[in-house]
Amino acid sequence: MADIDLSEGVDELTGQLNWRGLKKVIANLGDREDAATESVGVIFADIDDFKRFNYFFGHHDGDRVLIKVAQRIAQVTPEGRSLARLGGGFVLLLPGVRGISEVQDAAVDILRAFDAFVVHRKKFDFAMPGYSLERPYAGRVALQRRLFEVVPKGSVLASRSGDNFELLLPEASSDVTAQETAAKVKMAFNTSVVLGEVDRNVRLSLGLTHVGDGDVQRGLRDAEVAMFTAKTRGKARAVCLEPAWETQ
Repeated sequence: MADIDLSEGVDELTGQLNWRGLKKVIANLGDREDAATESVGVIFADIDDFKRFNYFFGHHDGDRVLIKVAQRIAQVTPEGRSLARLGGGFVLLLPGVRGISEVQDAAVDILRAFDAFVVHRKKFDFAMPGYSLERPYAGRVALQRRLFEVVPKGSVLASRSGDNFELLLPEASSDVTAQETAAKVKMAFNTSVVLGEVDRNVRLSLGLTHVGDGDVQRGLRDAEVAMFTAKTRGKARAVCLEPAWETQ
């Protein structure tokens, strides 16, 4: 990509390409003398249940996950590839591959990189009689204003049932931070607090294809369809529609 002007083509969050940068890379591939016979692998990777993850952990941690996912994909894929972030997903272009088998190998390497990718959060449960997240003015606003004066920045509040709540502390919070925060909440609201932990696995669904005629745009469409097929088949897997192939 050294000969491509990628100004305004880089995603500020992950440091990878954005959609504009990806289009420039595709255009560059199409301008080559051997474009009609250019061999390109295409992988469309999407984080499974990312919206639910974002809601559960908060947008700050959601952004951290996007950064880490981009880093892991970049680490396990070969040099010369182009990686772009599109929302909660990524597109990987692998020019110069010798066939679909190399694309399949790359997809397997990506999935393996996320076998043990877990976001760990400390939490505590507490009761707040008279408050409810279902009551935006009398409950949610009043509770959040008071609560977030005593908890670390980046904490996320969720309702379990009625006036019972769950607070997730920021990633990498220590045991001491959790205990001190619980003590502050207990004192501020005169309520009992139960410490705990919660884990969430980060998994990807991959769609992949190989184009031998330089039509990368078609490859993107085919890979995206294959990715959605992977999600309908159970997620956390890679699917190629032609030739038919799927990880188990």
